[in-house]
Amino acid sequence: MVGGMTNRNKTSEKENELSKAPSLGAKSKSSSKLNLDSSDKTIARFDLASDRIPTIKLYLSGQISAVDAANAIGMKPSGFHKIIRRVRARGGDLSAVTSSMPGRRPTPSELGGELEGLIVDSIKTYAGKAATIERVWVTAQMLADERGLKRPSYHAVRRRLLKKGKRFLANMKLGKVDAADIFEARPGYKVTSRPLEWVQIVVV
Repeated sequence: MVGGMTNRNKTSEKENELSKAPSLGAKSKSSSKLNLDSSDKTIARFDLASDRIPTIKLYLSGQISAVDAANAIGMKPSGFHKIIRRVRARGGDLSAVTSSMPGRRPTPSELGGELEGLIVDSIKTYAGKAATIERVWVTAQMLADERGLKRPSYHAVRRRLLKKGKRFLANMKLGKVDAADIFEARPGYKVTSRPLEWVQIVVV
């Protein structure tokens, strides 16, 4: 006995510390992403995750059902299962409870780089009546497979095309000459809607 504590007591305390290590480790992984420059939204996300982790632990240990766990943290069962899949995909790491990218996910039209170039190359493939958003999207999917990139969604391709503007889309479908007839000024007869519309009155 040393200082009123037996070796058996010391051993039991070490075992208790080791049993708590995984949960503390998971918490430290989440908190390590916070610093003095973290925004209020980021801090709020980590606080929310800290509140959810105890309930998720109870579910993972089989002490409560998924429905009860979802209700306890104020989520729909579908959203709760999404978090559980994320945790299990990371080998049980509870830091996965905190989303690393809040808000709307970036689309290929916003990412730039290879995916942006892929969509542009797909646009150049078609001309005339064949230049539809659907066909450009199908080509983008094929090029993505060839280049080993993630396939862009139909909506991402559509946004990219609409972002190019009406003049660009007219060039694709009609050709540059016919598109110029629509968007450029040209000589011709001006149809008037009221008498003396073209008369300029000069007051002296």
